Amino acid sequence: MGGTSRPSNFAVCRLITTSNLVDNKQLTAQMRETHGLCDEGRDVATASLLEVWIDEAERRTLFLFEASRRAKLGAARLHCPQGRGGTPCE
Repeated sequence: MGGTSRPSNFAVCRLITTSNLVDNKQLTAQMRETHGLCDEGRDVATASLLEVWIDEAERRTLFLFEASRRAKLGAARLHCPQGRGGTPCE
């Protein structure tokens, strides 16, 4: 209708996943910085909590990275006739 186009589901998913990936990397960096402050202040309890949260954030980062790669490949295969047979378009 009227020349407006809606982004594909792949594009929306890739955008959301990429945004979450960037946010998660920033969160991890901030937690690492806070961990350093805890070390300086000898706050072992908070540093221990942060270590758990940093590990969880790193796992999320890896998951989001892989999910964004798969979304990109899925979109390429969907829009490329050769991609359906196994070789994705470049």
